[in-house]
Amino acid sequence: MKEFSAEAGHAIVMESRTGKILSMVTTRNWNDLIGGYIEPGSTIKPVVYAIALETKSASPSFSIECEGQIKPVESLNVIIRDIEKHGKVAFLTGIVKSCNVMSVRVGELIVKNIGVEGFYEWLKKAGFGRRTGVEMEGEIDGVLRDPKEWSLIDPAEISIGQGIGVTPLQLVASLNTFANEGYWVKPSILKESPVKKKKIFSRETAEMIKEAMVGVVEEGTGRLAQVRGLKIAGKTGTAQKAVGGRYQNLYHSLFVGFFPADDPKYTIMVHLDSPSRAFYGGDVAAPVFRKIVELLTEKREKKITLIRGLMPDLVGLPVRDALLVLEESGVEDVKLEGKGWIVSGQTPPPDYPLKGEIVLTLDNQK
Repeated sequence: MKEFSAEAGHAIVMESRTGKILSMVTTRNWNDLIGGYIEPGSTIKPVVYAIALETKSASPSFSIECEGQIKPVESLNVIIRDIEKHGKVAFLTGIVKSCNVMSVRVGELIVKNIGVEGFYEWLKKAGFGRRTGVEMEGEIDGVLRDPKEWSLIDPAEISIGQGIGVTPLQLVASLNTFANEGYWVKPSILKESPVKKKKIFSRETAEMIKEAMVGVVEEGTGRLAQVRGLKIAGKTGTAQKAVGGRYQNLYHSLFVGFFPADDPKYTIMVHLDSPSRAFYGGDVAAPVFRKIVELLTEKREKKITLIRGLMPDLVGLPVRDALLVLEESGVEDVKLEGKGWIVSGQTPPPDYPLKGEIVLTLDNQK
């Protein structure tokens, strides 16, 4: 929070299988983890895509051409934009790349198939607009308006996580469904309380969405959440804040994920409110998630010793960090070989003279 001069910060660590809350932190002086709400931004997309699959509103083979923007309602002067033109986007790639255009189209397909009432009921079923039932006073339902109150643009905006309010605890519990083969698990702060869960999505749908969330971390918007030796599933979110009924250049920056993806043990949510200098969830919240994972697994960051004129040991570092270390050592011309985000090899070797061609070999190590 201090690093990015944010207004507030939240983090929740929950056991994926049991729903037991190991830690929940807010920097505010009241429990807004259950009594306050935020717009979830793109962290809602896995849920929306899962609803589309479950209702047969869209299939995994569905694809679109993303031109970088979409006008959901022809009669309204509202344009929803992406950071860039994604080109041809397959259904699940919409989650990996966090493509707004695909997500709006998915929302359209849901409404076309089951109507706004059906979309609303599925969102409630997935955990939004209702209390989790955690054993604490002051929990609110969040904000999910009755479909009779929805405007023409609401399905599109909700599909990208705007126009809906969720508590941080609701959000982590909802995405935890994909760590549990489609079962929503009730959060609890009581160590001895029985595990309560209910089926929301089919196992097939949950597994499909989970693999897309793995793609988010390995090759999509959440690469800075990577931890060497762990397969992580997650989703970034960047939601523009509404102040006085109008959206401003202020943002909720989010990352929600779980690990190990093949047999989840912990599900973690990180949220920073109105950070400055950077605001994308993948740049602000994902690195905090990574630090929490490192604390839980004792996978500490590699310590680099810089000796003037000698090549440092960069193997195991994210390529971004390795390039920063080399820049600090006075090296600017670096050749990158392979595909990935982790340094798996280097030339010259550690402690050899820092001269000649500098080569880093990259890989996606799990």
